[in-house]
Amino acid sequence: MDNITKVEHFMEKGFNCAQSVFMSFSEEMGISQETAAKITSGLGGGMGRMGEACGAFNGGAMALGMIYGSAESQDEEEKTRIYSIIGEFALEFERKNGGLRCNDIIGYNMRVPEQRSEAKEKGIFQAKCSECMKSAVSIVTEIIRRSE
Repeated sequence: MDNITKVEHFMEKGFNCAQSVFMSFSEEMGISQETAAKITSGLGGGMGRMGEACGAFNGGAMALGMIYGSAESQDEEEKTRIYSIIGEFALEFERKNGGLRCNDIIGYNMRVPEQRSEAKEKGIFQAKCSECMKSAVSIVTEIIRRSE
């Protein structure tokens, strides 16, 4: 199953945007889907429904960190490398989705329950968030492919 199919599967199962993206790369990261789901469980809705950094973006950035990051705190070369990779991911994600913040992408304030409800009723999450998750997975997959 490719990663786009995986992210669609996780979306259908009701996982949040960060979980769906991050879980799609659990095999490449060498962690279980359960662990991936727990790590990103609070990041949906722009970090705990605050409308801040998009969960799909966060899930993708975290996957790239798991795959290409370093556990060495003093390794400046590795820091520079992962920051460059995340920067590339961010630019492409923003170009495709119109922003990096959940509120900016969906056009509603996630902190306001009435606005969140209105967005849900209008199918905004299904449409916009689905596209963000798919684009995050697509971009991360392309970065991995080019790095092989």
